[in-house]
This record gives sequence, structure tokens and C-alpha cells, in this order.
Amino acid sequence: MTEKFLRAPHWKLFVYSFGVPFLLQLLGTAVSLSNLVTLEGPGSVPAWPYYLSSAGSLAIGGVLYGWMWAVGYGLQQRMPREFRRPTIGFGAVLATLATLCLGSLFYSGDVLLLMDESNVFTLLFWTVLPLLIVWMIAHLYCATYLADLVIFAEEEREPTTHELMQLALLIWAFPIGVWIVQPRINRLARRARQGNLGADAGAEVVYGDQSQVA
Repeated sequence: MTEKFLRAPHWKLFVYSFGVPFLLQLLGTAVSLSNLVTLEGPGSVPAWPYYLSSAGSLAIGGVLYGWMWAVGYGLQQRMPREFRRPTIGFGAVLATLATLCLGSLFYSGDVLLLMDESNVFTLLFWTVLPLLIVWMIAHLYCATYLADLVIFAEEEREPTTHELMQLALLIWAFPIGVWIVQPRINRLARRARQGNLGADAGAEVVYGDQSQVA
């Protein structure tokens, strides 16, 4: 699966992370609104349009976080040791993002049912807003981590703040930024497979659990 993400063309990631999920969510919303108009009230609306919209959201999270894992962990295992970054913090934050994504899908319906005019502010302020802030910080951390990794592997030097923020912003806006970021990932993955990463062409290159001399 890691190799599929690393070799995937940018247009395919765009389709799976935006095109297909957008169509699923659009279809689910359209069916729900149609049922509200034609049937007798919200209680008569079937549940499957909601699950269709949830499947779209799950596809977005699956592609995005799967891609982040493939680059942040899988690609690093194909790089020389001097290019690698600690992965413990990245893995923990990425797991937090995935948990928030799944939790929002499973419990968003319950939150909407509990929400009314008297407690809408309380639920939004004490539940939705804190989780949104945590998600934004975690997402920014992962984007910055990956940007630092990519630039260091490409340029063999520490990135400047401008370079780091520019690439992190592209990763943050994944459906748009993937058109620019993924070709760079493709090139890095190809160079890693060929053993062409690193200033010393004769340095030991590590591929997962195997080692070879370039």
C-alpha cells in the first residue's frame, strides 16, 4: 500500500481524495433533501444517504492520512539514515488525526440529535470547537513534518522558514497542493529505489530491513 501511494500520479490522488468523496457527499445530501420534501418529516428519511455522505468523508481521511503515513514513514525507510526524522511524534499525531476523523463520523449524528436552540452554543463551544482546534494543530504539525522531510531529502540541507511554510501549506490544502507535491514525492521515491539519495553516491542506502551499497 505504501508503494501505491508513493507511485500514484497526482491526478489519481486528487480523484480519490476530492472527486469521488465530493460526488458521494453531494448524492447523499441531495437524496436527504429530496426525502425531506417528499416524505413526512425528518423521521421518515432513510439512514443510507447519511452513510453515503459519511463514506465520502471517510474516503477523504483515508487517502489523506494514508498518504501522510506513506510519505512520513514508508518513504523514510527507503532513505539513507542521515535523511530520516524521528517518527514517534509523527505517528502519534497522525493516529490522533485518524481517531478524530473516525470519531466525527460515528458521533456526529448523535451530536446533531442532542443539539437544539437551548444548548447549541454549549455543544459547539465545549465539544466541536476544542476538537477542531486540536485537529488544526495536529494537521499543521503533520504538514510541517512532511515538508521538512521532503525539502531536506531534495536539497540535502535544512529548509528555510519560507520553504517550509510554503510546502506545508500545499500539503495542508491537499486536494490542490497534491498537484505540486506528489510529483516531488514520485521523484524522491524513484531516487530512493535507485539509491540516488544522499550526497555520497557510495553511501549505504537502507531500504526497510535491507541494506545495499549504491
